[in-house]
Parts: sequence; C-alpha cells; structure tokens
Amino acid sequence: MGSKKTWVLIGAGIALFLGIAAALFFLLKEDGAEAKQTAVSVYKVSYTKVTGMKITQGDSVIDLVKTDGVWRYR
Repeated sequence: MGSKKTWVLIGAGIALFLGIAAALFFLLKEDGAEAKQTAVSVYKVSYTKVTGMKITQGDSVIDLVKTDGVWRYR
C-alpha cells in the first residue's frame, strides 16, 4: 500500500474534481423558463420587405419600425 501522504493527495484530487464537476453542472444548467426565453424564431423574408421588428428578452423590449429607409423606435 502507498503511504498516507499519497492517499491524502488522491483523496484531495478526487474531491477537487467532484467540486469542479458539480460547479459546472449547476452553472451550465438551464431552467425551463430560461430555455424558452432564449428561443429564437427566424423566418426567411426578403430584407426589402421587413418594415418592423420587436426584440424581447426578459422584461426588455426593443420595438423598431422602418420609415423612409431609416430604423426608428416605435
């Protein structure tokens, strides 16, 4: 068997690995509500026909309209 120091280092390495794995799991996990908010719908439309758009993320909304070739807030 190895020395006590070797087993302590192996145990510390395993504990460190498990801690990092758990942190990554919780930090990268998406909730169902967040997954719906990050969904993007894209439709194929000619850019010359687009005259308005609304971008929503959480409580923030950007609503734009194109008049005379210039985009402005609605």
